[in-house]
Amino acid sequence: MARSQSSSHSLGVAGLIGIAYIIVIALGIRKQNTYKPFFEDWLFHVLLPLAAYATLTVSALATRVYVREAPFGVAAAALLLLFIGIHDAWDIVTYHVFARKKNRLSTPRLFRLKCHWPPQWRDAAL
Repeated sequence: MARSQSSSHSLGVAGLIGIAYIIVIALGIRKQNTYKPFFEDWLFHVLLPLAAYATLTVSALATRVYVREAPFGVAAAALLLLFIGIHDAWDIVTYHVFARKKNRLSTPRLFRLKCHWPPQWRDAAL
């Protein structure tokens, strides 16, 4: 029994730390002025992670009463965080493919080749 209480305490602390971190992220998003966030940014960087960490915290609290059902809440939170991570990774890839490619094509070739790779690697990378 002590083992399950210890793991539920750990999950509860992880959920609370996650909620605090999301609050810091939300304040940072509101404070910055270089980019106006869209609804998708708020959804995938604030709302869904906040829901996942809240679910994790509630599931940790519920382990005392609902011993068999609480792990499903932990699994749902983990799955939601996994989907958020996949979405964010996809955003990074599409940014590097489209935005960086457009920027790279607009710079002169002389400035793009400042690396010290052998010529065959450098040409293959471009």
